[in-house]
Amino acid sequence: YDDIGSNRYQFMLEGFDSDWSNWTDETKKDYTGLSEGDYTFRVRAQNIYHHLSGEAR
Repeated sequence: YDDIGSNRYQFMLEGFDSDWSNWTDETKKDYTGLSEGDYTFRVRAQNIYHHLSGEAR
């Protein structure tokens, strides 16, 4: 059986972040202090075997 609790995630908010976040097991990301504008939230995952998912936007 595969431990889905071992999945890790990276986040990036285009227009705010300059690079991907560090890998984390957190499944949510909060942003504060955003100026009015257009942003694209990006997320990708890595499983217990270090296989990367496709990127979601």
